[in-house]
Amino acid sequence: EFKGILAPVFSLSRKGLESMGWESVDGLRAALEDTFAIGAAGDGIPGPVRLLPELSRFTRWGYNRGLKRFNPMSKSMLGKHVVLTGATAGLGHAAAHDLATRGADLTLVVRDKRRGHRLVTELKRETGNDEIRYELADLSLMSDVDALIERFLQSGKSIDVLINNAGALFNPRGQTAEGFEQSYALLLLSPYRLTEGLSPLLIQAGEGRVINVVSGGMYTSKLDVDALPNDENGSYSGSAAYAREKRALMVLTEEWALRWKKQGIVVNAMHPGWADTPGVRSALPGFRKITRPILRTAQQGADTIVWLAVARETGSVTGKLFLDREVVSTHLVAGTREDAAERGKLLRSLDEAAHSSAALPA
Repeated sequence: EFKGILAPVFSLSRKGLESMGWESVDGLRAALEDTFAIGAAGDGIPGPVRLLPELSRFTRWGYNRGLKRFNPMSKSMLGKHVVLTGATAGLGHAAAHDLATRGADLTLVVRDKRRGHRLVTELKRETGNDEIRYELADLSLMSDVDALIERFLQSGKSIDVLINNAGALFNPRGQTAEGFEQSYALLLLSPYRLTEGLSPLLIQAGEGRVINVVSGGMYTSKLDVDALPNDENGSYSGSAAYAREKRALMVLTEEWALRWKKQGIVVNAMHPGWADTPGVRSALPGFRKITRPILRTAQQGADTIVWLAVARETGSVTGKLFLDREVVSTHLVAGTREDAAERGKLLRSLDEAAHSSAALPA
């Protein structure tokens, strides 16, 4: 209530102020009730006519348009154990910071001890969250992946969320000490092996979630299992290899979702759009030079990772691809669709590769 000279002004504006107050209370109630639905941008194949508008969604402008539809996330992450790979830079770093701020119990998988220690110290200092630690593993080496799995299983600690984010675009072609091409090892065989190995701890959590970070580049590629190992044939392209592995990881996401639905594990994928990350700067300098004004920040690119890990509504949908918190099509042109036979071939080839590498030297 206002008196004196302000009384007439308040009298005139009372209705608007009360309306604004009730709108705020309604918004607070909606946030706390947390009964939001998941939006969908369409599951059909847009076709060539709509290809450019779809690609525009990958930009900073696309994120800002999507931001207007975002709902709040009031679900607590206290006591929720999140395992995040590739956490020291780019999308992983941004997601780690957000999840730490929300109180998640974080295990960050890194390959450099010094950077891991620095990251954990930084996150604890900036967020006040002491439930943060790191595990060392070079995820391009299956011996390291196996050792990491064994440490998690020995701990017996449930995993509420597994985020497969680690990745890199390699040029020129390289080979790991275990004999695998680097892109294949890091981008596909590693998340396959890690997720399969940690599935008992995801089931143990009761409502486990797996989030696979893919890429818009997969829209240019059709699943071709024979090409996935990227055998030396004189025509290697890091970008093409990256797109192939991410397409396969998307297919794997859908297959895992079907397999683990009864066990309560939700498996989804997201792609971050075009984000300005250290990986883009080093691997795609030409692309970055041209698109820099429209690139997203790492925080904008990582937003959907955090949303899939935190939001209540994302626990009710599985086997989907998301961009800016919306379900999007896994294909932009019909020619990239695979058949059931190729999907089965993918699962068999990954299983064979995982078993064949078990005897390889570290």
